[in-house]
Amino acid sequence: MSRDLTFPSDFGADWHDLVRELEQRVASAEAALAEMRAVVARLAAFEPNPAQAEPQPDAPAVWKFDGYDAPEAPAEAPEEAFAAGEDEPDAVREEVSRTVAEVRAELEAGLPDADATSEASWPVLRPFSLTEREVKTDGLREEQEAAGELPDGRDGAAADAWAPSQDDAARRDEVARIVAQMRGELGSSFADAGEEPEEGEPGPEADEDARREEVRRAVEAARAELAKGMLHHDPEPETSGDGEAPDNGSDLSRFAFSDWPSAQMETSGPPVIVIKDQDGRVELARVYETLRRIDCGENAALLNYTPHSVTIGLSARVNVPSREEMSEAVEQVFGRRCRVQSDGVRLSVDIGRE
Repeated sequence: MSRDLTFPSDFGADWHDLVRELEQRVASAEAALAEMRAVVARLAAFEPNPAQAEPQPDAPAVWKFDGYDAPEAPAEAPEEAFAAGEDEPDAVREEVSRTVAEVRAELEAGLPDADATSEASWPVLRPFSLTEREVKTDGLREEQEAAGELPDGRDGAAADAWAPSQDDAARRDEVARIVAQMRGELGSSFADAGEEPEEGEPGPEADEDARREEVRRAVEAARAELAKGMLHHDPEPETSGDGEAPDNGSDLSRFAFSDWPSAQMETSGPPVIVIKDQDGRVELARVYETLRRIDCGENAALLNYTPHSVTIGLSARVNVPSREEMSEAVEQVFGRRCRVQSDGVRLSVDIGRE
């Protein structure tokens, strides 16, 4: 590829940089191809020496190249290690098989070797069944008692192996006792302390059912009153002619609040103010200025917004402004007359309508 190419000037400097980069890459590729040709030529010209390639009778077959030293053959062949006797390989194999059998037996029994246990830095688990434990423990105890190493029957290695079964039994008894005690305490939790229910009187289970039924009835009555919006606080109930308060069917005074809306107020939800303008855009800045003038700015929240309608929600504890107050505030802020309609706790303001 020629390096003396000329291009029109309108290609710009970026085009010339790209061409130079391509030329450099082509030169690098040509250099790499030249190196590969040299390597292939060397490999094609290489011819191994037949005398060195053929294996010698007393030496392993090893290829020798320039710059590579083959590993030396072992001084003594493996077969010469057993030159003393022909039966030694069989003895070694027998010893290995016997050792493997012993290790397998110990692993199946769950009793590892003592040396391995002492050298290990972590606790060794012995997962064997209760029957195997009893069999091995009885054998150890009999051997040690016969040798006089266990005079009291509870000492030495056999005692260590015998102790877990008794500990397990003691633990099971302790757990059973604790469970029985907890069941007794739970069964008598609703009974009077130190008193047993007399015959004919309801027991703890009957008292618990009665209390649950009473709570359920009170909750249902409270829900019904809350749904109707009639739950209110009456500190001085009316009395009949004999001086006794009339029975309302259920005692809900403990669920009443002093600032709960009275039954005469028409409450169907939190107060809502809707400001509409069919002829223009309702700006949020003017809406919040209107809320500030009626002292509702801190307790207001934007519920819905469109270019011609804005819905504002007020807190349930805020007094709903009157139609006159709302009309005056809207006319002062928007500079136009409006029509205000009231439907319980909902105020609808229609700007531009009278």
